[in-house]
Amino acid sequence: MTEWAAMLRFAVRECHLRPADFWRLSWREWLWLTVPPSAPILSPPALPREVFETMKKAFPDD
Repeated sequence: MTEWAAMLRFAVRECHLRPADFWRLSWREWLWLTVPPSAPILSPPALPREVFETMKKAFPDD
């Protein structure tokens, strides 16, 4: 399972989001949903280039 598929599964099962809503989340919104409230929010970790390219091909911008 790819990283984005695992993130989507978590969003649907744990956060009760529809897949379409998951893809509209910004990185900061994703952190707000998944990081414990006591953890500081710093800059997000870098998304590996190959994961980004796969996501870009699977879900192109309109």
